[in-house]
Amino acid sequence: MHSYIRNYSFYLSESVLFSTFWLIFIPLVLFCKKMPKRKYDIVLPVVFSLFHLGFFAFLVYTLSNLFFDDAFEFYKTFINTTSDYGLVCLIIYSLSTFLFRRNEAESIELVSTEISRRIKVTHQQKTVILAYKDILYVKSEKPYIAIVTEERTYLHHSSLKNFLKEQSANFIQIHKSSIVNTDWIVSYTSRKNGDYDIQLKNQQVVRASRSFNKNFKPFFDSISLK
Repeated sequence: MHSYIRNYSFYLSESVLFSTFWLIFIPLVLFCKKMPKRKYDIVLPVVFSLFHLGFFAFLVYTLSNLFFDDAFEFYKTFINTTSDYGLVCLIIYSLSTFLFRRNEAESIELVSTEISRRIKVTHQQKTVILAYKDILYVKSEKPYIAIVTEERTYLHHSSLKNFLKEQSANFIQIHKSSIVNTDWIVSYTSRKNGDYDIQLKNQQVVRASRSFNKNFKPFFDSISLK
């Protein structure tokens, strides 16, 4: 239709040859997806576009030399294609880079969330990965914190404040020197002076200070039985 409107000769072989321009997007976009994130991602669309246009011109030049009577010049094909489709290449590769990097960032965020459910500590020169759900409570042992599980206690280079920021489980501070995992609490008993004794599932008892009732009491007040 284009050749009829513009009044020039139409050759199916040439049409097929020049249509390969669009097929080149497939491997390059897939390659773009697999590339690791770099700080120079902003120039990737330009690099991919130039490679695409150059490879297409080379492909046309090579195939036309092999199968056609009149070969297409590399330079002229490159210039004409850049003029007609250079902007198209930039748009497609820019969108591809943006979308793939966005998905990659979301994947990293999901992995980070998963990792944040565990903590890495050192015990007797051995690095141990603990799940937050297995921690009963944490107490201050300056300059460390003591992370208590059913099996043993681990000393960790951190502070109670930092621990509360990093963990993603149900921990609340009940004393200036201790944090408890609320999933392990089974009961609490008043000491009649504003303090409480908190009993855990393993029968251990930790004290909740009156100074931290604002953390402790609202937690129990918010529990609903179904």
